[in-house]
Amino acid sequence: MLLPEIDFLPRIKKQNDKLYIFDDIRKKFVLLTPEEWVRQKFIHLLIQNYDYHANLFQVEKKLQYHQKVKRTDILIWTNDAKPYFLIECKAESIVLSEQVLFQATTYNSIQRANYLGITNGKEYMCYRFIDEKGMYEPIDVIPFFEY
Repeated sequence: MLLPEIDFLPRIKKQNDKLYIFDDIRKKFVLLTPEEWVRQKFIHLLIQNYDYHANLFQVEKKLQYHQKVKRTDILIWTNDAKPYFLIECKAESIVLSEQVLFQATTYNSIQRANYLGITNGKEYMCYRFIDEKGMYEPIDVIPFFEY
């Protein structure tokens, strides 16, 4: 599905011939890569349009998967510190494939968030995790935050 347009005016700076974007979640400038652009845009979309609170976001959370350390792009927690929504971001040039979905579901096998999303900044796919069945159900919308 196509992402809705948002009013996104990021703070960007240039340093040593590289561009950096301010991450409101991590409270610092980070290297502006194509994937980082998508991540920041999606964070702002969730906060502006879907009632998510910035203090519940975690960006690039480390995960131990077998013997490897992985990082989730965006993980949003509930008010009682349970994983709510895990999002895997890809650059706009990357197609949202089964491989991307597999990566996200692998990360969520550790976190067990209620919702799972993948996006490339132009399109998105969202799923509800049905814990008792260990399955994902596609949903047509980005879930609003539930308190």
